[in-house]
Amino acid sequence: MSRWFGWLSFAALVVVVAGWVPIGGKTAFERLGSLRAPAAAARSAWKSAHDGWDRLWGDDPAPEQAPAARPPKAFPRPARAERPERTPQEHHTDADRTALDRIVAEHAR
Repeated sequence: MSRWFGWLSFAALVVVVAGWVPIGGKTAFERLGSLRAPAAAARSAWKSAHDGWDRLWGDDPAPEQAPAARPPKAFPRPARAERPERTPQEHHTDADRTALDRIVAEHAR
């Protein structure tokens, strides 16, 4: 009984750890959570196991359909126009610069 409980605990630990390891960007828990029904989860698990078995023995799994091409945007972004070089909007006088230097010197002490 103790040995059976040990193997069961080990299997549960493997399942829990495998649930949090991301494969292909998603964890097993995220994949199962995104499915709508238990039947979809069973189908997805069976397809994954079947394709993995086929890859293991060198057979190619059934090819998946390529995703549909994205339709063109209704309003494409206009090309960037050349902008004239801008002049700075702020105009500082020598008195402003002198005052700023004085303030920085006071705080630097």
